[in-house]
Amino acid sequence: MTGPAWVRLADLAELQPGFARRQTPHPDGTVGGIPVLRPPDVNGGELSEEPGLRVPDADAAGLARYRLAAGDILCVRTGRPGACAAVTPHQVDWLHSDTLFRIRPGSGVDPTYLAHYLSSPAAQDWILRRVHRGSGIPSITSRDLADLPVPLPGLDEQREAAEIMSAVTEKIAAHRRIAETASELRTALALRLFSAPK
Repeated sequence: MTGPAWVRLADLAELQPGFARRQTPHPDGTVGGIPVLRPPDVNGGELSEEPGLRVPDADAAGLARYRLAAGDILCVRTGRPGACAAVTPHQVDWLHSDTLFRIRPGSGVDPTYLAHYLSSPAAQDWILRRVHRGSGIPSITSRDLADLPVPLPGLDEQREAAEIMSAVTEKIAAHRRIAETASELRTALALRLFSAPK
C-alpha cells in the first residue's frame, strides 16, 4: 500500500507577500479604514478579529491584489516564521502586510486540509530549519516556503482529515475559553475575598 504523493507547496497554491507600508496607515486603534493583518495578528492558529492597524479607504483602493479571500491562509514571513492561520469570513477583503505570505490554494487541494498541514509539527519543523537569521530578524523566503513538501492524498481523504483536525481544534479552543473564563473568575474572587483593608 503506497502513501500519498508529496507535492511542492508552490505547485498547489499561490504565494503572495503582502504590501509594503508605503501608504500612511492609521495609528493603532483608529476606527475606520481597511484592517491590515501583521505577525502579531497570527496567534494560536487563529487570526485577530481586531487588528491594530488600518489603511485609509482611499489608499486601500490601489491594494486590490493584497485583499484576502475565503480559503486563503496567512503565514508569518518575518519575526515568527511559519506561524499560520486560515482566513475566516470575518477577515475577507482585509489586507496583509509584507511580513506575511498569503497562501491561496488551487483546485487540487482542500484549503482546510492545507491550513492544518501547515500548522502541523512536521511542516513547522521543516520551515524552522530553513529560517534565515542574517539580519537579526528571523525570516523565511518565498523560494524556501515554495519548496515545502505537502502530502497530497485524494480530495475525499483530504476533507476527511480536515474534518477530524477541525473537530479537535474546536475542542481545544473551547477548553481554552473555559480556562480563560475560570482564570478571570479566580482573579475576581481573589480581589473580593482577599482585598487588603482600607
